[in-house]
Amino acid sequence: PQYILWVLRSVKSAELEQSLLVLPLNHMERLMYYLIILLRNGQGVELCSRAAVFLVKSHQNQLVGHAKMSVPLRELRRLLKLRLAEARDTVGYNLAAIRMITQVSAEHKSRYHVPDDTVKQDVLKGL
Repeated sequence: PQYILWVLRSVKSAELEQSLLVLPLNHMERLMYYLIILLRNGQGVELCSRAAVFLVKSHQNQLVGHAKMSVPLRELRRLLKLRLAEARDTVGYNLAAIRMITQVSAEHKSRYHVPDDTVKQDVLKGL
């Protein structure tokens, strides 16, 4: 699974979808199993999610007709919901922390700032 993650990371973002489109069905099945293992371990969640969603969307007809893939698809769905909810919570928590730090920093600046009307600079002047 580590090698699969390394390969997915080495493919350029713009070329990932094209690379996944040319996979034969049996390789796509194997890749889905590796994506499930990576998601269980919580590794490369964003990249694995992107690849899994694209694979399911692009090969939907083959997957629906393939009874062998029903259990892995359900597991993939469960793991995607779980891992993406965790990632969303982490991003939300970090965003709240950044907002709080910005607010504290602004309060700290205004507390010690002595306005000087004699020197006014236009910060956007050089742009």
